[in-house]
Amino acid sequence: MTVALLKADGKVGTDELCVIQYLGMSYGMDGNEIKESIKNEINSNASIEDVAQTISDDKCKNMILESCAVVALADKHLAEKEIEILLRISNALGISAVKTILAIAKVVQTDQNISIAEV
Repeated sequence: MTVALLKADGKVGTDELCVIQYLGMSYGMDGNEIKESIKNEINSNASIEDVAQTISDDKCKNMILESCAVVALADKHLAEKEIEILLRISNALGISAVKTILAIAKVVQTDQNISIAEV
């Protein structure tokens, strides 16, 4: 699901890739496993909704959403399309829009250099 955010704003940045690698390592994956996972997700036809259906644990769902928020903000800018994807991910996971906003706010509060798309 994090790879969907990589493509959301039309550019795949090294900051975003580094964050995915860091998150993968923090979940016990090794570097090759992470690279292979990214490659597989980029080439996959599975929808966000299809992937979400395979996840039943609520704690895992929340960790995924929080990780997606971190990836979306890795380049220090939150684009409208990234917000749409985050909301689609949270909806597919059965997580409320309010919790999605809180996940975004949690990341933003730690870095004042993040810019948010204009309303």
